[in-house]
Amino acid sequence: MHGPGMLLRGIKNGNLSQLDVAADLLQPPRSILLLAAVVVGGLSFAFEEVALVNGWGWLGFIIAFALYGSIGLWLIGARPRSYLLLFSSFKLIATVARSAGAIILGQGVEDWSATRQEQQKV
Repeated sequence: MHGPGMLLRGIKNGNLSQLDVAADLLQPPRSILLLAAVVVGGLSFAFEEVALVNGWGWLGFIIAFALYGSIGLWLIGARPRSYLLLFSSFKLIATVARSAGAIILGQGVEDWSATRQEQQKV
């Protein structure tokens, strides 16, 4: 993990570029954030009486996350067809959940392949 070291060097040297890169390295991937929002939102709907934030709040967060992606596409001037990629987030969530499960269950590198090319050769 290069993020904590970069953060310390940026603070020590007063280098804003190092602080900026450290912030990029330390933030969790957005796919993990989206997966967490879906899981916690589902649990909030299931156990409303003990949830700190009700399920509707999490649903709002997930919608805001989709709007965040839409605004990003709009800002870069993406083609209208590119907006359909937002719907592929469900596949991304499933893939991230599968990978996280494999890591948690302790599957080694020999048990699964990280690249599509390696999987096609097998």
